[in-house]
Amino acid sequence: MKLNKRSLRWLIVLLVVTIAACASPEQKKMKYFESGKAYYEKGEYAKAVIEFKNAIQIDPKFADAHYMLGMSYLKQRDFRQAYGSFMQAVESNPDQLDAQVGLGKILLVSGKKDEAMEKARLVLTRDPDHAEALMLKAAGLVASKKDREAEQILNFVIGKNPKLAEAYFMLANVMLKNRNTAEAKNVLR
Repeated sequence: MKLNKRSLRWLIVLLVVTIAACASPEQKKMKYFESGKAYYEKGEYAKAVIEFKNAIQIDPKFADAHYMLGMSYLKQRDFRQAYGSFMQAVESNPDQLDAQVGLGKILLVSGKKDEAMEKARLVLTRDPDHAEALMLKAAGLVASKKDREAEQILNFVIGKNPKLAEAYFMLANVMLKNRNTAEAKNVLR
């Protein structure tokens, strides 16, 4: 039996569709998740949101997808949606420490400093060197006018993570707040 070009094309299309349909839900979920991360890294947050939502449709308890969805919303400055996504992440997996920190940051910005500090404590009891949780704690201390303690924490973070630019900026801001301009310049150098 000979196939003409048109029949061969249809056979190939049918084969591709059949193979795609055979992918397991786990494979599809991870494909969407990885695609979402790629979009996130490129700064295409709206496309990342779609991919993470697709992964969550397959597995509603996929904590990492909820976390990345929250991060995508955060980049779009949609704090309400980010908060909801972070909440879903920690409800699905309380050990999703980055989502706990994300919640803490939103709480701090919302003026709920005690709740934010509680999130930082929760993460730091599980991972004492978690840089983002340490910076959240430092920000909470600054909000509580405990600048010296915040400086100590930020110096510790910088010692452990010398390439973490956000820690340098935060430390310089604390120093500027206390009118220590020369030290702030040194930190930024």
